[in-house]
Amino acid sequence: MKVLFAASEVAPIVKMGGLGDVIGALPKALSALKIDCDVIAPFYTTVDFHKYPLYKHLDLPVTFGGKTYTSQVFRGKLPKSDVDIFLIKQDEFFDIKKGYIVNEVVPYSFFCRAVVSFVKEGFNTYDIIHAHDWHTGMLPHLLTDELGNSKPPVVFTIHNISYQGNAEMTILKDMDVEPANHPTVLYDIQDGFLNFMQEALMNADYISTVSPSYASEILYNDISGDLSSILYDRRSRLTGILNGIDYDVMHRDFDATNWQSVKQGHKSSLLAKLGLVDDNRPLFSYISRLDPNQKGIDIMYDCIEPVVKEYGTFVLLGTGDPTWESKLRDLAVILNAKYGNHTSINIQFDTKLADEIYLASDFFFVPSRFEPCGLTQMMAMFYGALPIVRDTGGLKDSVIDSVNGFKFKTYSSEELLTTIGRAMKFFNNKPVYEKMVQVALEADYSWGSSALEYKKLYQNILKSGE
Repeated sequence: MKVLFAASEVAPIVKMGGLGDVIGALPKALSALKIDCDVIAPFYTTVDFHKYPLYKHLDLPVTFGGKTYTSQVFRGKLPKSDVDIFLIKQDEFFDIKKGYIVNEVVPYSFFCRAVVSFVKEGFNTYDIIHAHDWHTGMLPHLLTDELGNSKPPVVFTIHNISYQGNAEMTILKDMDVEPANHPTVLYDIQDGFLNFMQEALMNADYISTVSPSYASEILYNDISGDLSSILYDRRSRLTGILNGIDYDVMHRDFDATNWQSVKQGHKSSLLAKLGLVDDNRPLFSYISRLDPNQKGIDIMYDCIEPVVKEYGTFVLLGTGDPTWESKLRDLAVILNAKYGNHTSINIQFDTKLADEIYLASDFFFVPSRFEPCGLTQMMAMFYGALPIVRDTGGLKDSVIDSVNGFKFKTYSSEELLTTIGRAMKFFNNKPVYEKMVQVALEADYSWGSSALEYKKLYQNILKSGE
């Protein structure tokens, strides 16, 4: 079986978010199951030739916007694997400025066209195309237009349905898509816009998402908006498979037998580095994008002072909404003046500091309003930090209350604070708390079981002949 992964990023070569982590790990896990996986992604101007061995594979003509572009396709290997990576280089579309792609819809429309050209150049030898998130939403249309009945089945994975890729209708002309030939396009553009996510959901052969609970939640309009009815109609073709974490990029120097003393050393080191008081109280941490619409920083904010006043030390790492960045900085000044140095607010992106925080923490917050999968709670457990999470999406599927972490249902600061108090009761009962940490440390959150589920999905698709 030969599968092509199409995505906007692939870690560590091209990484801008959690999607990149998935694409950097899942194909490796599938390869271990004897599935031949390739990955195709844009070649952004930030890719480091010197760090990752890449060589020119071919010149690829891509028609877009009435012009034919000769794009260069570079080839390499996904680090620590035999998985081939193909990167489409066309600087006019994939020039990253200020850390992101400007006018995203146009570059990813071009990318969809380029993927189709790549499949054709390779004589259409893939058994399955696995497309990821809205950036690849037009692939089912374009593959059908170019390959007809010989089109390989397309699996489309929703990583976060909140991001849908809305575009002006003029983009259809650029992609050489005639609305009259596509009933779903005609339906979609009635509101004056093309929705890439919607097009994928209506036209992909199968749909997956990143946790079983999220697959159920997106059937209802409080999460999916107008797309919920489409998903409900296609629910027989929808499955949820929990993401894993890539142990190849994670390292700890302790296990379930010696974690107490080693974690204490990491904790003391971090507190000293951040200028915080080391008084043997628990360390609570929050590492996230500061997004009040999803990541729960609004309810987290109300709980920081009670945590510092009554329970322990609080450390935050992340960037995002400027208003919340400012509010958090101001709060840290106030709290450290009132209660001593027990609060550290780090408004930055720092992977080294993130690792140090995970290693040192006793508890880890993921109070999300919604969370398709979430990886940080699994990473926290790997490092022996018990997660305190909202009971939603992948958080619901990966955290077992009072076994390897703590969950709360209602999205409110009051219920979060109640759950923190409950966690402290466990913390103060050392045998029970230590057993919970042991369970977290011994669990397997790798991609192995997820890859098996995807292998079964692929096999069922091919067996059905669709």
